[in-house]
Amino acid sequence: MLPPTPLSSYEHDDWVSAVQAHHPGGFLTGSYDNFVRLWNKQAECTQVLSGHNGAIKAVQWLTSDGKALCTKLGNCDTV
Repeated sequence: MLPPTPLSSYEHDDWVSAVQAHHPGGFLTGSYDNFVRLWNKQAECTQVLSGHNGAIKAVQWLTSDGKALCTKLGNCDTV
């Protein structure tokens, strides 16, 4: 039996700790590399959000149009 072959790779430099889907497409990822990334339906990174000084523990869309999001860093919340 052969080991699994990755179909795609995501650009985080550390563990991905949070994922949130958004309808009709795309998703957010948060990571221990301190970045939030926005992805389209083709799994292409469209935006990198920096400025966090710790691991991203959670990500959440706050509006249905995808224009606002919230991140969680350990015990600190950021909007």
